[in-house]
Amino acid sequence: MTHITVGEHLSAMVNEQPQSWMVELGLILQELGNTDNALAASQTYDLARQPKAALALKELITGYNTIKQELLGGDLTQNQKQTILIALRQISKNLESLSLSSELESSKGVNHG
Repeated sequence: MTHITVGEHLSAMVNEQPQSWMVELGLILQELGNTDNALAASQTYDLARQPKAALALKELITGYNTIKQELLGGDLTQNQKQTILIALRQISKNLESLSLSSELESSKGVNHG
């Protein structure tokens, strides 16, 4: 059985060679979520309609992967590690708050009765 790559799925969706950042984002999403290639390509295709957000997500995930490597095996001082972890905790809190407010906004438009 032949597996179609994320890039091949994206090529079929855009009817041309996808931009390299789209393929990179698709591969990152596939790896992060441990999803199949078709789903990762579909998520990427959808996000690509908002390139600013898609590129920011790609940078966020890439940055996370780099920070994780540095925290686990880099030559960071204890103070540097602490600074990074404080920033990550605050970003996490901010994202959680944003997620909750977004969920509340979405639920306002739902008619339950």
